[in-house]
Amino acid sequence: MNLESGAAVVYDEPLKLNELRSDLHFYPVPFDKLVGPVCPEAKLRKLVKNMIYDGVVAQILSIDMGTDSLTALGLGVERPDPRVMQRPPRARGERLFMSSLALRAYLVLGGMEAAAAMAAFFFVLHGAGWAYGQALDRSDVRYLQATTACLAAVIVMQIVNVFLCRSTTRSAWSVGLLGNRLILWGVGLEVALILAICYTAWGNIIFGTAPISGGVWLFVMPFAVGLVAVEELRKWLVRRRRARRG
Repeated sequence: MNLESGAAVVYDEPLKLNELRSDLHFYPVPFDKLVGPVCPEAKLRKLVKNMIYDGVVAQILSIDMGTDSLTALGLGVERPDPRVMQRPPRARGERLFMSSLALRAYLVLGGMEAAAAMAAFFFVLHGAGWAYGQALDRSDVRYLQATTACLAAVIVMQIVNVFLCRSTTRSAWSVGLLGNRLILWGVGLEVALILAICYTAWGNIIFGTAPISGGVWLFVMPFAVGLVAVEELRKWLVRRRRARRG
């Protein structure tokens, strides 16, 4: 395999490609076990297996290429802050990507999103009777539901985050939740896609997911509320500091 060290490889489990190199990240997927129960015909089974090769990666890429694309475009056409001309000019040496922005994006917002996703993952596993150290087959419904919960949590947090990111200083409530139609269409697309991925047979097959209970969605909600609280507090502190400076 002509791949750089550290690359990721998704492959059909019986091939045992992980024995070829030790410097790659291998992810074996039991395609036959996933496809066999719903595709008894050999030709159809082969076609769906080829679709899943893309689908396993698509569960990851669906976050950016599917569920998050339209909302990102919506942020790109967001109306400017009406008070932007009242601010002093930026310092000559100030960059667009500053350490404070990186801290907010990756450590605070990203960290809370990651915490929600992993918490949902283990919430499902523990609810199904899993214990730490117990091995799970990749076709085990508990594993499939746990990864689905992880993906669902990411989508929920993304939806909340997009409204928070419409302004770096103004409260989401003062900006208004309905003022950007492209974001609203994007949120609608996100909801439709995650429901299809979670609760349709073909979504389960292609993306390697399984239906999750309503309790999982409720479990994620406090994380979403926490994200709102933390970001709104940060914005309030920024506005207060600017008001003191005059």
